[in-house]
Amino acid sequence: MSFARLADPNLTSDRLSWLLVSLVLVLAPHVVRLPLWVTALFVALAIWRLGAARVGWKMPPAWLRAALALGGFAAIGLQFREWGGQEAGIAMLVVMVSLKLTETTRKRDGVVLVLIGYILVIGNFLYSQTLPTGAYMLFAVWVITATLLHLNHPTGGVPLAPRLRQSGVLLAQALPVALVLFLLFPRVPGPLWGVPTGQDATGGLTDRMEPGSIAELSQSDVVAFRVEFDGAIPPRGQLYWRGPVLRQFDGRAWTQGLDLLAEGFTYESRGAPVAYEVSLEPHRYRWLFALDLPAMVPDEARLTRAFQLYDAEPVRERKRYAMESHLDYTTGAETSPYEMRYALQLPRGGNPQARALAARLRDEYADPRDRVNAILLYFRTEPFFYTLSPPLLGQHSVDEFLFGTRRGFCEHYAGAFAFVMRAAGVPTRVVLGYQGGELNPVGDYLIVRQSDAHAWTEVHFDDVGWVRVDPTAAVSPDRIEFGASGMAELEGRARGALGELAWVNRLRLQWDDLNNRWNQFVLGYNRDRQRELLEEFGFRDVGYRTLVVLLVVSLALVMGALGLWLFWQARPARVRDPAVRLYLKLQRLLERRGVLPRRPDEGPRDYAARASAANPALATAVGAFIDAFVQYRYHPAPSAAELAAMKQALASLKN
Repeated sequence: MSFARLADPNLTSDRLSWLLVSLVLVLAPHVVRLPLWVTALFVALAIWRLGAARVGWKMPPAWLRAALALGGFAAIGLQFREWGGQEAGIAMLVVMVSLKLTETTRKRDGVVLVLIGYILVIGNFLYSQTLPTGAYMLFAVWVITATLLHLNHPTGGVPLAPRLRQSGVLLAQALPVALVLFLLFPRVPGPLWGVPTGQDATGGLTDRMEPGSIAELSQSDVVAFRVEFDGAIPPRGQLYWRGPVLRQFDGRAWTQGLDLLAEGFTYESRGAPVAYEVSLEPHRYRWLFALDLPAMVPDEARLTRAFQLYDAEPVRERKRYAMESHLDYTTGAETSPYEMRYALQLPRGGNPQARALAARLRDEYADPRDRVNAILLYFRTEPFFYTLSPPLLGQHSVDEFLFGTRRGFCEHYAGAFAFVMRAAGVPTRVVLGYQGGELNPVGDYLIVRQSDAHAWTEVHFDDVGWVRVDPTAAVSPDRIEFGASGMAELEGRARGALGELAWVNRLRLQWDDLNNRWNQFVLGYNRDRQRELLEEFGFRDVGYRTLVVLLVVSLALVMGALGLWLFWQARPARVRDPAVRLYLKLQRLLERRGVLPRRPDEGPRDYAARASAANPALATAVGAFIDAFVQYRYHPAPSAAELAAMKQALASLKN
């Protein structure tokens, strides 16, 4: 419908109110990302415009609107240093919507604002694509579509309930088209349109470990990744999810240092590898997580000599990859002198008591295995405690922990163990990752959260190579058996009264399963998934040209089916009343005789009088028909005689 043809072009107060409600719904998710002044500008001008409609306030003069426009655009440029980026573009649109309100007086102005509202809905998905975001944006589209119907109605608008119902029908009719576009639109590698999605990284492990760094994650329920196993899930004690390997110590923190890509290292496995698929949340770094020892390398990834997986690019979007790992293995004795020197590196000074302990171990035990067992026995027999709230440590952190506080989280035990072992001449490195996970029986997969973050060590023996040693298990076997969440409950940090209820926990797992399905089947529908779907229907090696043909043909079929359905719905209803069918025949007959069509508000006798006046020769037959019709329709006991009289009158009119 052309804007110029809209009857009653002025924007009424009711229509303006619903327009503002729609805009508020669309803009609400953007508020947390917009500068405060942009939100304040929209609120102020929306109140001003509503006051002009309801109370009679004067609209802002032209000079003020121009000043606000120039000032707003200048402020965006100063704050974002650009006008065309993702954040700056959204802010610019909101400023434009705010300023447009100051000159919105006609229906077509409202329609323009609704169309900008649709663009802002799309813009929100550049930041978040979660299931709640999708549901909320669908609700917003439903409301603004109803507002668009309200604006375009030729008279006073559409009542709320019919308006929302009609908007829902329109969205339901568009659903098949949207589904075809989703399934068949050619997928390209990378984010949509090459624009980063802005999806928030989960936060979590970094490539640096110092006392307290991992303990901060112990209370975080944020999901790090989910894992689906091909078969039974291994025991919790074997679920060590390998991440960054730290080999350099500066006296306070452990860092990665230089690592080399794997070339020619050997290992010996015992038993078949475990197959699984990881759905990794974004974390801004390049490393991928896998069980020890990776038996394969995902596409575009690399494996280092420390058995750490690196992706080609930082993981800024959810990534899904298939893996196989060996849980029972030996890495072999072949190790370069460079690696050995790196695995024995320590700063020149600091922690004298720990160095003295290492010297005693070295003098007392010639076998490196005995030195390892001795320090583990020291952890078990001395009053060490595993706690999620470790005390702060000073300059000589290892000494203060080993001989003072003796209370710590996994990074305290791993760091202290690695320091003493290196000082005792045993090559050692620290491994960061996650240990354990929570089984979701609803979807039969494992949920690994940030609270499962863990640090352990690996020591090198000349005959077998690198061997995992978890000092935390020596102090707190429950950490490995029950996980970090179980330890939190032991320390009195349960989730609360609601968290203890079985139905609440079940609901939580069902929600996670729903989110996981959304991630896999909607957000994770990439080029490979599209190819797999088409192969199920017999299409092999589908290129872009074939995809476009399939898309066009499918859209034509869907649109054709939808058009036939709408045509069927719009067909005239079959009249079952015999008297009404005869009445309609009379009207068609009279129209052929020059009588104008019956008006919707015209009763039978008024229609008969008008027809008789237009063509007096028909007055007798028309009067007889109408008398019989009224008698049949309104008499308590109609009979076939009236129907016969109507048919006879029609027959006389045809002659």
